[in-house]
Amino acid sequence: MKLLQSTKKTISKMDKIGEELQKVSYFENQNVKEKYIYMQNILYKIEGRLHRITFQNKKKFSSEDSLKRGVIKMNSKYTETLLAK
Repeated sequence: MKLLQSTKKTISKMDKIGEELQKVSYFENQNVKEKYIYMQNILYKIEGRLHRITFQNKKKFSSEDSLKRGVIKMNSKYTETLLAK
């Protein structure tokens, strides 16, 4: 649980770093942009695995597919908006 919380804080810090890099047009360099996105994706994968391990024995409930698709779409739009500016 502590590692999961730490990873979430790291993701939050990476988002803030991304916002600052965007302000100074640092993402105009395609190589930097690709590496940032790669790091971000790796952190999300780590978070997902940690979440699965942490909550593997907890009671599960199902969500509607439309809700899941909405969350995925919202996250992808946020990332696109952050990096497209």
